[in-house]
Amino acid sequence: SIFDPLNDPPHQTIDARAPFDPATGTQLGIDSFTVKWPSGTGGTTDKFCYSYCETFVDGFAANAIFGLITDNGNDTFTVKLARPIAPGASGTLTMRHGDGPTSQISVVSLPGDADGSRSANPADLDFLVDGLNGLVPFNKYRHDMDHSGALTPRDLLRWIDVTNGVSGVFPAWLGAPFPPCAPCCP
Repeated sequence: SIFDPLNDPPHQTIDARAPFDPATGTQLGIDSFTVKWPSGTGGTTDKFCYSYCETFVDGFAANAIFGLITDNGNDTFTVKLARPIAPGASGTLTMRHGDGPTSQISVVSLPGDADGSRSANPADLDFLVDGLNGLVPFNKYRHDMDHSGALTPRDLLRWIDVTNGVSGVFPAWLGAPFPPCAPCCP
């Protein structure tokens, strides 16, 4: 099911993290999916059973599944993308279960939208502070602005960079609209 807790990222994830490394300009973000096929559906490494689509963002080439599908065992597979999801885009991975139904996992890259309100706004900073104080559980896609693997005070500073922009690295995301659904969204 698309709601399996082993899916990473989970269905309807908003990736609020910084879209680029400010020191190198390297694009960061969701670049793979680890999916748990429903029991009895015959999970597979066959690329024809997977498809990916993403909304167009100016300046980014089309994205697609890249390389081989990795079998992690226990009906769990990793699907690698050609590049991370473009900032400001929505993407959907579709899995075809033989002749049966399909499952989809939809995700969005909306830098700065830590609280999941569908817009980067000052309330996101409160959400990050609540995370630092242990009032909300850690979520790597919503709290880890600097991609360090943990929520630290540096993530608050990176949120400020993300929402106000860093010259030559990434634009300001404060108030940016939620991206439209990819053409293949559920």
